[in-house]
Amino acid sequence: MKLNQIGTIVSLIVALSQGTLAQTEVGGEIPSDTTWSLTGSPYLAVESVRVLEGVTLSIEPGVIVKFDSSCSLRVGGTLIAKGTASDSIVFTSNTTPPQPGEWGGIWLDSTSVDATFDSLDNYLAGTIIEHCRVEYGKEGIRCDRSSPFIHLNLITANSISGISCYGSSPRIVGNRIEGNGSPLKDYGGGILCASSSPLILENLICGNSAQNGGGISSYGKSSPHILNNLIEENWALRGGGVCCLFYPVASVLLSSNEIRGNTAADFGGGIYTSGSMAWDINGNKIIGNTATNGGGIYCASSSRLMNISHNTIGYNLASQNGGGIYCSSSALTISDNSIIHNSASSSGGGIYTSGISVYHFPLSIIQNNITANYAAICGGIYSADSTYLVMHYNNLVNTTGFEVHLNGAGENVEADSNWWGTTNLDSIEGRIYDSQDDTNLADVHFLPFLTLPAIGNPLSVHSLRLKSDSTYSQDLTTNLWIGAKMWIQLEGQDSDSLARDQTTVSLRGNFTDTVGIQVVLTETDSVSGVFRGCAKVDSMSIEGVSIAAVLGESLTVISNLDSTKSAKVLVGEEGVAEANRPLTPKEFALFQNYPNPFNATTQIRYHLPAISAQQPVVSLKIYNIAGQEVGTLVEEKQSPGFYSVLWEGRDKRAQEVASGVYFCRLSVGNLHLVRKMVILR
Repeated sequence: MKLNQIGTIVSLIVALSQGTLAQTEVGGEIPSDTTWSLTGSPYLAVESVRVLEGVTLSIEPGVIVKFDSSCSLRVGGTLIAKGTASDSIVFTSNTTPPQPGEWGGIWLDSTSVDATFDSLDNYLAGTIIEHCRVEYGKEGIRCDRSSPFIHLNLITANSISGISCYGSSPRIVGNRIEGNGSPLKDYGGGILCASSSPLILENLICGNSAQNGGGISSYGKSSPHILNNLIEENWALRGGGVCCLFYPVASVLLSSNEIRGNTAADFGGGIYTSGSMAWDINGNKIIGNTATNGGGIYCASSSRLMNISHNTIGYNLASQNGGGIYCSSSALTISDNSIIHNSASSSGGGIYTSGISVYHFPLSIIQNNITANYAAICGGIYSADSTYLVMHYNNLVNTTGFEVHLNGAGENVEADSNWWGTTNLDSIEGRIYDSQDDTNLADVHFLPFLTLPAIGNPLSVHSLRLKSDSTYSQDLTTNLWIGAKMWIQLEGQDSDSLARDQTTVSLRGNFTDTVGIQVVLTETDSVSGVFRGCAKVDSMSIEGVSIAAVLGESLTVISNLDSTKSAKVLVGEEGVAEANRPLTPKEFALFQNYPNPFNATTQIRYHLPAISAQQPVVSLKIYNIAGQEVGTLVEEKQSPGFYSVLWEGRDKRAQEVASGVYFCRLSVGNLHLVRKMVILR
């Protein structure tokens, strides 16, 4: 931070402490071009502010704008609210202490001036909201048939939606959209798209809630592009992370997002879609979500133009059916996905299907790795009734029950050219429940079957090596250390020249985490046969992200397609690189518990930076899904450092808690972090 900026901030703090800082009252119509300057800050809106059509309101970096109850900022002309990374503009409530929903938010009317850009996509003119903090409003930013540039903002603790788009197509880029909405809100706790087509890029969307789409909801004639976002710990009845309800002409691109730890009370813990025509869900990590049906994804009445491809769908949980994916009356294509380690209490640990599409098109399951999923009846693919099902070139090796289970009369299933984990004909027949087991059922035509695994990536593995950095130019020749990344490269014979495929490897320790994690590697291009990815060496295992390890431990990476191809590395055996780890954390952090879901015990890890000169009181508590406190793990002053606590799944009376969803809440002063945990007894 520059010295003049530090001086300005210190002056403001001193003035506030002495109670001498002046404020500028504003309200009513702004009829001519106006600037709200830092010298006039804070601005107090004693009534709603209206920027008239053809008028520009400019707000300087560092300005604070406070709103009395129910007041709002409504823009019919141009709003230029362009803060900086070190001096953001703040829009907040004037009440003390502030609570969500106390002012009306920012409304961009249909007459507001759209943002324009040059050939390099640089902002030129028009409405821009950049490096701002919008908090405690009924709505954060509402776009009514307008196209502003909304960039690098913190949209937090609003009681309706963080950002609402009605008939508009703004750019929503690089924001932190947190704690918005409520369980009673109809659509879009974090972002609402109503007949609009925004670009939603590189945002953190967490802790929001609504009836439909806790993180993001889209309905009507909407065609949003949702790219490279982290969508986590949101809640809804349908679509804990994302919910899209479409008219026939609408479409969506949902790509390269991480959708994790979201909860749906009914359908679609990660994603819920209904009535869509042209969905493209590709390249996402959909991990650790929870729902009654469709822990990862729930598709209802989705058309054959919908594709679910090249995703990692893992460690999701359904308390009834469809741990990974639930398809109801849908004719979509599910291809080139890694559907691994999902769980359902009843049926369809990997995929659950029911009903048949209106136009009698098939549900196509092609070239997926469907392995290590669990359900009481069928760990693999469960067809509840008359689904028109076609499945080829899949790996079907799951942990419990049948690989394919039919229920009720229906059409024969075309299931040739799959890998069943064996070449023994009797064993394969024993893993299929069809007319051979119940004459009222259809047949599963599984001949001919494959004699080798076929994820479609690759046909065979040539080598597996660890690399020194993200350039993958040199092999790793030294030990790793806690906090370092492990870069993994697998080379093989490509089997699909039309798409960038994925493969998986197992990463295991020799005594800290012997079960290990699955790491997804992605092909560098459609014909290379070279697959790359990475995982972090850390003190806690998080599926697909990090492996728990300690100094002196040996880590092994093994190809899941060919176990003879493997690589090993030692963790800080000589202790040289361990010095690179800081003595105290730089950020306040609460990590996902491990293991999760868990049965008996789980580890909860958190970081405390140097928050103040005095040791703060740290609180770590467990709550049930109804918000009731279950137990306290920590309630004491703690120094800055790295901490880990074990929870044995017991309440205040030392009684075992029941299976279900629980929340871990870490609090230090006014800082709070929450993680969702799942117990399976």
